[in-house]
Amino acid sequence: KAFIDYFLGANKMPKKVYLDLPEYHGDFRAMPAYNAHYNLAGVKWVNSHRLNAKYNLPAVRAIMIVNDPKTATPLAIIEASEITNFRTGASGALAVKYLTQNEPINIACVGAGRQAYYQLMCINEVRKINSIVIIDINLKAAETLANELNSKFANNMTINVKEKIKNNLKNATVVISTTPSKRPLIFEEDIASGVLINAIGADAPGKQELDHNLIKRSLIVVDDHEQAIHSGEINTAITSGNINKKSIYACMGELIYKKNFDKFNVTKVFDSTGLAIQDLALAGFVLKEKAL
Repeated sequence: KAFIDYFLGANKMPKKVYLDLPEYHGDFRAMPAYNAHYNLAGVKWVNSHRLNAKYNLPAVRAIMIVNDPKTATPLAIIEASEITNFRTGASGALAVKYLTQNEPINIACVGAGRQAYYQLMCINEVRKINSIVIIDINLKAAETLANELNSKFANNMTINVKEKIKNNLKNATVVISTTPSKRPLIFEEDIASGVLINAIGADAPGKQELDHNLIKRSLIVVDDHEQAIHSGEINTAITSGNINKKSIYACMGELIYKKNFDKFNVTKVFDSTGLAIQDLALAGFVLKEKAL
């Protein structure tokens, strides 16, 4: 509903504001929004620090302030790391629901961090998963995720761990990339035609997980046009001139609203940058349930 309301103009979302701190290998983002359904205004303050694992800390953490839009009265301060995790996972699940046919799928995960876990848990709510391949240069992290998933899914699917991307994506119908990479990891020859790629990792200028040739031949769906152009998976393909704004097929809100997508046989890229309207919608849901 947050996506639909944003597409129809009911929700409001100014641009993210970035505070880049390369000396600390990270950045902060301020993400304001207004949600019409829950009638809330709010802002999320979230970081992305790629080296936090060596401090035994999550790479991404967040906090939200939620206000009454009429009086500006503060309603809640929320530890929003889980909200960030769930809304991003739910966004990927929506891409699977609306951009793939309603049949069992095989998934390949490039990256074994926490977002890979939430992507898979949320997708499992909308599709039957036959098999999962987890790919990470850190085999220990991949094996830890595989063990966690096996316990959650009670061994109802095949889960394999791989160290390299090459030759391990060919059988996937859905590929999920959740790395902080600034260079292409997945190339045109790596995947079969008709695959859906949920490109989650690129959420700041300069980040890139997919080769530009792969993006050029794919049908591109974004969560938000301007945010994707500025800091999503397509940002480097745009700045290099490989694609332009007209290369974007649709935004997610439009697809959900129209419910008429039928291009299942072409390769698709869902460019998920993470929207403040998603955070505020989930915060509104949590506050409503808490009040009950």
